[in-house]
Amino acid sequence: MADLFSLRARKRNGFIALELCIVTVLVFTLAATVMLPRAWQNDRHKLDVLVDELALDLNAVRQYAIGNHLGEIDIWSIVVQDGEYRIMHNYRIEKRTYFGNNRIVTESKERKDFSFDEAGRPSGPDMRITFKLADDTYKKTIVIAAQTGRIRIEKA
Repeated sequence: MADLFSLRARKRNGFIALELCIVTVLVFTLAATVMLPRAWQNDRHKLDVLVDELALDLNAVRQYAIGNHLGEIDIWSIVVQDGEYRIMHNYRIEKRTYFGNNRIVTESKERKDFSFDEAGRPSGPDMRITFKLADDTYKKTIVIAAQTGRIRIEKA
């Protein structure tokens, strides 16, 4: 009788251990699916923040050009290069760098200058800048309309 009871107890303990293993595997699988996407979303978030900040700075420079009507006397511009952009006001320069891990790059390696006239229209021919992750999985573009100077962000 004692052997029969211990046999039942072993079967129950084995079954409980199996259930425990299955539950543990499910919990770890769920945790992995929740945590892994956050690693690549972090880089996308950094790119989104960079593009939003640059668009806000471009809009501020545009509004300053519209509001002051000083034309050639008081010049504000933004210079974008790979790795940084600079807000330039006459001889004062404020430098903003991208994130130091070189995961965010400009699509074209050329320097781009952005400035606006008194009506808020851009002064350059190519008023578009594209930022992307280094592995080319995510892109965003800032476009400035030639006629109105309206600044918009496009997800590529």
